[in-house]
Parts: sequence; structure tokens; C-alpha cells
Amino acid sequence: MKKIAKKTAMLLAALFLMGAVSACGVTVDTVSSEDGTTSNVIVSSNPDPEQPEGGDAVSSEKPKITDADVDDNLDGLCKFLADHGGVSGDAAQMAPEFIGAKAGVQYKFSYEGTNNVVVELYEYDPENLDETAQAVQDNVKKDNTFMVIGQQVTDAYLSDSGKYLMIYKDTQSGEKNELHKKEIVELLQGFKS
Repeated sequence: MKKIAKKTAMLLAALFLMGAVSACGVTVDTVSSEDGTTSNVIVSSNPDPEQPEGGDAVSSEKPKITDADVDDNLDGLCKFLADHGGVSGDAAQMAPEFIGAKAGVQYKFSYEGTNNVVVELYEYDPENLDETAQAVQDNVKKDNTFMVIGQQVTDAYLSDSGKYLMIYKDTQSGEKNELHKKEIVELLQGFKS
């Protein structure tokens, strides 16, 4: 009985190790010995077989899209920001009428943390802002905040065109997180302006 438990523990440890090294771009393969036993071995640690190890490889990263490549609507903004790492995952629909917008979505994702970023994006019709929309935009222009349902919302940003509003919340406050937020805010502000 102890032999079976020991073999099971070793098998689980090997499977865990395979998963761990596979996630790091290491290739693991199974080899058989003459006595019929099998072992897992690392056959490559080069994550991209097209590029030689240690050489000067040409970046295989695809070029980033520009705002000219997408439509001037909320869907286009979402595609643009996703391509630049500003949002990730599936968008949940929001109730835009509470802030006078015509459409809104929310993304929850991880960046240098675990489920630490929430980004809300809203689209306005700048030519037809109602009283609520005008109050929200005026306050965001003044101090990046606004009130909705008796609650103050902070970290709100408008695009230069006034057509899009973003609320960017990150529970992590490291230097990388602050830089990422700044980059995404700049992308929003310059979108279709």
C-alpha cells in the first residue's frame, strides 16, 4: 500500500513539474527506457523554436493597431485598448444612462496583481449631452471625479473629443501599475481626436 501511495505522489509531483515548466516555455517529452519505464525530460527551453537561443532575434510581436484602424465607437475603443494591453477579458454591459452616456462596458482583469484592475468605458454623443452627461463631463474635466447615485467616482478620464469616458481602478500601486495606467489614459485621451 505504501508503494502505491509513494508512486502516486511521485506521479503527481512529475505532473505538477511538467505543468510548471511548460508554462515557462520549456518543452517536456516522455522517453522510454529498455526496461519499459517512462520518464519526463526537458527537451528544449527555447520558447520560440523559430528563434535561436541567445541570438539577436527579430521581434515577432505584431504591430499595434492605430485608432485609424478601428471605428469611432465604443467597440472600436475597446478593440484599440485591448490591442495595447489596456483592457483584457470579456466586457460586461453597464447601465450608461446613470451618467448620461449612450453605451458602457466594464472589464475586470489582472495587471501585475490578481484581479486588481477594473476599467469602465462609456460612449457619449457630444452633440447631444443631457444635463446629467454635461455635469459628469464638467466634473471630470475639473478634477477627474463625478457623482453618481450619491457616490463619488474617482479616477475618471475623458477623451480629448469628449466622446469617451474611462474609469480606471487598480488596487495595486506599484511603479509598473502607475505607468500602465498613465499609458492607457493617454491612449484614451488621444483616441480619435
